[in-house]
Amino acid sequence: GVDTGAFGFAGGIERLSLMVDVGEKIQKTIAMISSKQEQDSYVLSLAKNIREANFGASFILGKDVSSKLKKVTQEEFFCTIIIGEAEANSGNLNIKDAITREQFSIKEENLVEFLNSQYKTYKI
Repeated sequence: GVDTGAFGFAGGIERLSLMVDVGEKIQKTIAMISSKQEQDSYVLSLAKNIREANFGASFILGKDVSSKLKKVTQEEFFCTIIIGEAEANSGNLNIKDAITREQFSIKEENLVEFLNSQYKTYKI
């Protein structure tokens, strides 16, 4: 192998870090954002359905939508679902793909089927 100058505990960590693929930054998790606190319970129920389908779902907290979107960008989720009043009332979900930048509009009852068809490699 390649000589790596290190010793003790730090040497073990350095060697382990050489084996990790640093190119794989995208988290295998869907970011879930509510535009207002009134939609939080709806978003949490969607997150539960997503988790039951073996996908990761993180409910993003923050004081407003822009601060939540900033967190999503920093943490590099593979897609984001933003729920506002219209989405909560209609059951139409807008999903933004972080990799391709495509946006999809689907019905809530088709969410798991959509995730399985588009993102099955992101299952956990």
